[in-house]
Amino acid sequence: MASKQEIREEILILKDTQASEDAKASAACALGNWATREASNPLAVEAEGGLPLLVQLLQEGGGEAQRNAAYALWALAKKGNELARKGNEQVTRALVACGGQEALEALARDPTYHWDEKRGTGPLEYAEMALEDLPELSHGLGRRHFQRQVMDLECGLDECQAAEQLGTWAARSDENRVSISRVHGGEALLALVVNGSDDAKWHAARALRNLANNQEAKENILKADGIAVLTRLAEHGKRKVKKAAREALHVLSMVDAQRNPAAVADAKPPEKEASPTAIPTGEGTRVAMFSARFDGGPVEMKFRQVFSILRDHKYDVLMVAADAGDSFGDLTTEYLHRLRSEQGTMLAVCTKHYGEKTASSYSSHKELKFALDYENDVTVLPLKVEDTYPPAPPCGPEHEFDKTKRAQGYIDMVFGPSVVYLDCRNKSETDIAAGIAKHLQKHRVTAERPD
Repeated sequence: MASKQEIREEILILKDTQASEDAKASAACALGNWATREASNPLAVEAEGGLPLLVQLLQEGGGEAQRNAAYALWALAKKGNELARKGNEQVTRALVACGGQEALEALARDPTYHWDEKRGTGPLEYAEMALEDLPELSHGLGRRHFQRQVMDLECGLDECQAAEQLGTWAARSDENRVSISRVHGGEALLALVVNGSDDAKWHAARALRNLANNQEAKENILKADGIAVLTRLAEHGKRKVKKAAREALHVLSMVDAQRNPAAVADAKPPEKEASPTAIPTGEGTRVAMFSARFDGGPVEMKFRQVFSILRDHKYDVLMVAADAGDSFGDLTTEYLHRLRSEQGTMLAVCTKHYGEKTASSYSSHKELKFALDYENDVTVLPLKVEDTYPPAPPCGPEHEFDKTKRAQGYIDMVFGPSVVYLDCRNKSETDIAAGIAKHLQKHRVTAERPD
């Protein structure tokens, strides 16, 4: 274990404007080595102000200095993530606060990057590893991850898997959508829409829908004739493929309406075919809030799309943003107050683990308890998304936070046999939104709202 004095001495070298780059490279390497050995060492590096100095060396240094800075930041991110899982986010939060995340992402996506592999692991690889060791703070990935999947599409290798993976990444963050677009992922997905199997076309259309939620990616898809390609699929594809194409067209058309009204008009599917999932306007319906386990996974991403569709149709629906950060709790509190005071509907996304008791003060468990406490004011609509229903959250003597199975008790009380759920399994986002809308149409605002 390094002493605080030893760590302080290496950090002083990084601070010294007269120190040589070789000396700073050696200091960064030492800090990285110490960070991998003891959990207390990353905390000491952070406390002594080492993180911003390493980020500066990563950005301004060259050769070994940049490589060792990337190595040290990876080691600190890895140990910091282990500490965060135990409840201490001091290192991970400090790393983001000093610009470490942005610096690592910039390096991981640098198109001019070059490193002689004979010299061992390079700074880009360490940057990618650091980002992967910060899953709670960054969904960003290095460009090589995206390039591999795009190359698989272009070479006809595992097309369904590659398209599905790109779609999942695109749903996670705006940064991912930009990166996928810049390695020509949109063009590769459009080619798959034309030439792939039915399953591959379905995955490609869904990936394009997620990708089109970024302006830059959207423009690139439009330049590649995306409206025309997807319109043909919406008109002549098989049923689930048609739906996926229509959903992608819906996202694309929202930006293309002013640029090219004629193209958007052509992109609209025939009224006769759209009617099974037609969604009436939500004006006049009561407020509704999505309650879910926010883990960044495919279910969350799917229901963020459902949320967007309902908002587009003027439903007063609430869902805490994925990037809400420190305001997550405040927004949850505000939304729950509106549910109670306006006699709204809680839309419970019932994954198997929904309602699990955790360390968080703003979890689906707490939201479920709120609905039970105010059962005369809050309506709960369970959304069945998995075969396991009602949910079966982990609990019992071995559980860290719920040894008495309180979560399962709440589940039993709220999701009793008389409560009707909405089956969302194997349904598109549009179909789910239509089902929710049908329920919300039954709960309309009256002349006088409750206080």
